[in-house]
Amino acid sequence: MTYENVSDRLTRLQNNIRQDAIEIINDCNSETELYFLFSELTCIQNHDLLILETWQHNLDWMIS
Repeated sequence: MTYENVSDRLTRLQNNIRQDAIEIINDCNSETELYFLFSELTCIQNHDLLILETWQHNLDWMIS
C-alpha cells in the first residue's frame, strides 16, 4: 500500500465519521438523546478526527 492510498483512506474515514455523526444527530428524537451523545461526539470531533487529520497531513508531507 502506498502513502497516497493511505492518505486517501484517511480522508474517506474522516468523511465517513463526520457523515455518521450528522446522521446520528439527525436521528435523535429528543434533546435528552442529543445531550447524552453530545460529549462523545465532541470528543470524536476534537480528538479522534484531529489525530486522523494530523496523520494525513504528515503523510501528505511525506508524499510531497
